Amino acid sequence: MWWLLRVRRLARKIKHFLRYAPPFLPPLILILLYVFGFRFVVVLTDSMEPSIPTYSLVVTAPTWVLSPSNGSVILYRLCLPNNASFMVLHRVVGTTGNYLLTKGDNRGFRDPWYVGYEDIVGVAFLVIPFLGIISLILKLFLPHIIMGYLVYYILRRWVFEGS
Repeated sequence: MWWLLRVRRLARKIKHFLRYAPPFLPPLILILLYVFGFRFVVVLTDSMEPSIPTYSLVVTAPTWVLSPSNGSVILYRLCLPNNASFMVLHRVVGTTGNYLLTKGDNRGFRDPWYVGYEDIVGVAFLVIPFLGIISLILKLFLPHIIMGYLVYYILRRWVFEGS
């Protein structure tokens, strides 16, 4: 019967974890994904339409999870001569040695630059159309939302339930 006591103790611990963990679990999962190289980006231009509409949310996996190949959509860092850099999400249309050739689906010509493997941030594996609008709005109001949620959580736990 000693094992029954251990099972009950384990069940209590799991119940306690599930009671207090859910509010903090989604942010923890997103942080872990980010630490391991996954990126969440919003498409701001029409260069990838119709396959990826403007304001879509795209999730990219690091190159150690998915390797880029012909036809895959990659997110890469483009560095300009004036030390400015920005992220570009385009499709791989070919390779030349150690470089990739890319092109936006909505463009009639390929990009005039070569993309090195060291510039690749990730390979797209999930596209959620138009969810990027919500992401952009949340980016503006996220600090206020988090503060409000924390105040609500503290009031609910310590004031209304009685500490």
